[in-house]
Amino acid sequence: MTTPPPNLTLETSLDYARCAVAVLRALKMIRATMTYQQFAKAIGAMPADGTWSIKYRDHHVKNVLTILGAVERLVHENDLDFGLVVNKETGQPGAGFHKNHHIVEI
Repeated sequence: MTTPPPNLTLETSLDYARCAVAVLRALKMIRATMTYQQFAKAIGAMPADGTWSIKYRDHHVKNVLTILGAVERLVHENDLDFGLVVNKETGQPGAGFHKNHHIVEI
C-alpha cells in the first residue's frame, strides 16, 4: 500500500516553493522537461525512493506551483515556465497549472 504524502505546513510549502524556483530555472536553462514525480522528488516533496501517488501531484506539486504563480504575479516577474513539468504518459503539462493565482497586497 502506498503511504500518502504528509500534510503540507506553511514552512514546508515555502521550502518546496523555493526549491521549485531553482528546479524550474535549471530546466529552462538546459531546455529540458521533468515529470511530476521527478519534480516532486527534485524539490524534496517526495522521498527519492518513495512510491508515486497521484496525491503527491494533487497535494504537493499543485500547491507549490500555485504559490509560485501567485508570488510571481505579486513581484511582476514572469520567468518561470510551469510547462516544463509534464505528465509521464503524455509528455504534456497538466491542464490545471496556470499562473492565475493572486496574493492580495495590503
